[in-house]
Amino acid sequence: GGDVTIAHYITCGTVQAGYRVHAGGRVRVTDAKGKIMGGLVICAEGLEVFEAGSPMGVTTVLAVSRENPELRELMQEKRRLRALVDRVNTQFGEGPPEAALERVPAERREEALSLLADREKALGRLKEVRRTLAEQAQSELGRGEGARIVIRGVAHPGVVIKMGGRSLHVDRPLERGQFFWNAERREIVVAGL
Repeated sequence: GGDVTIAHYITCGTVQAGYRVHAGGRVRVTDAKGKIMGGLVICAEGLEVFEAGSPMGVTTVLAVSRENPELRELMQEKRRLRALVDRVNTQFGEGPPEAALERVPAERREEALSLLADREKALGRLKEVRRTLAEQAQSELGRGEGARIVIRGVAHPGVVIKMGGRSLHVDRPLERGQFFWNAERREIVVAGL
């Protein structure tokens, strides 16, 4: 719920499935050459590091988000709905239900019809959940408008900045930059230090 201070670096090794650092306040890597390489780092009030990502293009997601219990529940629901849709798509394909039913033997049609109906309901609910999550992200950012992600050295390609339900992908090395949310334009702004 508070700040996270790291002395040297945060890294995602090849053996690990990944990691998640979530701070209710700020995340700081204090070493003059401190790094965040790979994984996901979420903070509420801002992040400061010397280097983000790596020259190898390792995906490194840096996000400003003010999670709350409702948001957590929506994220869990989104994952459940996505899993259901993926499971049904694996069995019957992604096309329209009518096309999928044509490929199903007669003895499995009733079961298939039920699963395909569940998928359609899940897809509808998934749209609602995504819209609500985007709206929540926008309103929460209004409260944390001063939050900045500061890279004192280099942000490498492969770094993804997330704020306000939007993502900004770094596609070329960016030196001495900062990222912040512009509520008026509803976009992530990149500026020099």
